[in-house]
Amino acid sequence: MRATATVSVICVALLMGSAQAAERELGKVKSKALAEVSGMAASRVNKGLLWVSNDGDSGRVYAIRTDGKMIVELRLPVRVLDVEELALGPGSEDGADYLYVGDIGDNDSRRFEVTVVRFKEPMIGSEGGEVKVEQAEQFRLAYPDGPHDAEAMFVDPESNSLFIVTKEPQGGRLYSVAINALKDRVRSELTLVGRVNADSVSGGAISPDGRRIVLRREEHGWLWNRRPGASVAEALQGVPQVVTVRGRRQGKNGEAVAFRGDSAAYYTLSEGKKQAISEFELPPQ
Repeated sequence: MRATATVSVICVALLMGSAQAAERELGKVKSKALAEVSGMAASRVNKGLLWVSNDGDSGRVYAIRTDGKMIVELRLPVRVLDVEELALGPGSEDGADYLYVGDIGDNDSRRFEVTVVRFKEPMIGSEGGEVKVEQAEQFRLAYPDGPHDAEAMFVDPESNSLFIVTKEPQGGRLYSVAINALKDRVRSELTLVGRVNADSVSGGAISPDGRRIVLRREEHGWLWNRRPGASVAEALQGVPQVVTVRGRRQGKNGEAVAFRGDSAAYYTLSEGKKQAISEFELPPQ
């Protein structure tokens, strides 16, 4: 196994500083089907749309507007067990965005494999309904050191690699696999590339320009700025800024976070009925 990068993160708010992101409430989720949102990704080709998923095995991904209105429900063509995260990233077609559905939850740490489902992001009209995803790949992933529970996943647009951060009370582990190494229905082994001294991580995202990384737990989050040429593991060695990830009218159990398409703000959403969608504007880097 190659040497891992040690991610040194001081988790005391007074030492970290704050990004001082300004909150704006955009609307409230209007669909009763979305009561346990855990994954979120902001579309870049469908302006004003968020992809969201519930925690669990429903096999559904939903497109909602940033004001909370439901637009379309996508049915996955494969079986999933515990979806926790969504991400957007590159795929097999150059210049296209793909949705990555992270079936990576494992509360009891018993799964010897987790899976990630990938399909090309569809163009969505103003009104949708229910649509079945016709073509999707399912990647089987195994940790090199046994099962782990995880709820955070993102795809780095610079290295074209998928990253998973485990959920652990004393700090998570950072695993990675190259996108071009993934094959449909074939098992691939993740590589441990670092440790993250951010505890109980329940969600994560990387900005579309690859310059910012955010991880969160229920009540607060951490933001890293990535210098040009630095790997994700190297970026996470820096001391992060504490950022707000729960809006004034959001529930306590928050997991979902996603960057806006211009990388200058991020969205958050909590579990529960009729939850508020919050947008946090970031200061320029």
